[in-house]
Amino acid sequence: KQPHRVASWLAYHRERIGVVRFYVRIEGTPGLARWLKQTSPWDTSVTVISDEVGPSRDYLAQVARQEAHVSAAIGHARADGLTHLLHIDDDELLYCADGVPALYAALAHAPASAVSVHVDNLEALMPRDECDDAFAEVRAFRHATREYGAYSNGKSFGVLRAPRLRLAGAHRFADADDPRAERTHSLPPRTAVVLHYESATLSTWTAKFGELARAHAVA
Repeated sequence: KQPHRVASWLAYHRERIGVVRFYVRIEGTPGLARWLKQTSPWDTSVTVISDEVGPSRDYLAQVARQEAHVSAAIGHARADGLTHLLHIDDDELLYCADGVPALYAALAHAPASAVSVHVDNLEALMPRDECDDAFAEVRAFRHATREYGAYSNGKSFGVLRAPRLRLAGAHRFADADDPRAERTHSLPPRTAVVLHYESATLSTWTAKFGELARAHAVA
């Protein structure tokens, strides 16, 4: 990913959503970690947990990397005094139709038993095959999950006060000692959704899923 795209993603969440800390895993982007450490305000608000030059596209290996990353991020976020941790990718934006104060109120008033606060996702419709800045150019989203080309099961905030909090797949959090579904609290779409810009362009989408297909091909 180019620094300008990463900066756009970071700035949106910092300025529009009020995110105060980022815990990132960088894959296949040489020089990005150095750029973040040398560029204000990211030098004081971004923690690079891992920086890999050539990660495997193997899905199971990717899931394992995600789990290890989020486990480390949970520890960092607690040490920084935070209350919630949202796990999203750099082709996703958190959007709050009713405003950020409504999201903060919903998080604060979620049931005490909840360890995972879940939001739905919408899928971006690209206006053309190649976009210079998909975040700026996209104007329409799919909302019928049966039409999605990628995942349709949303993303979640982990509640950091849960002592045994862990990632439960890429889309939810759970308590390691009590992984019941009722410990997930879902927010209405007007409060928050994740806007998913799957791979941003046709060429990156084709490369991603081609690599996944080759990695899991049956001999």
